[in-house]
Amino acid sequence: MLEDLLQELANKVSQKRYLSDRITPDDVQILVSTLIEVGESIPTIVSDIPSVSRDSKDDYLLAYALVGEADYLV
Repeated sequence: MLEDLLQELANKVSQKRYLSDRITPDDVQILVSTLIEVGESIPTIVSDIPSVSRDSKDDYLLAYALVGEADYLV
């Protein structure tokens, strides 16, 4: 799961011109490496995730924040 999110981050930066004009690939790699180093990995949720937000694609992020007892979700 963590790898999927980090790959999505790297892809979004490279695909969005307003981000890729400001953030170098090296900076993205430093961010990803830092997140791997200091981040906390939590187990994969195997049960159904309820729809709770306006954008159902984000429900899994909210579920993981809850399971991981996150203080913040950015």
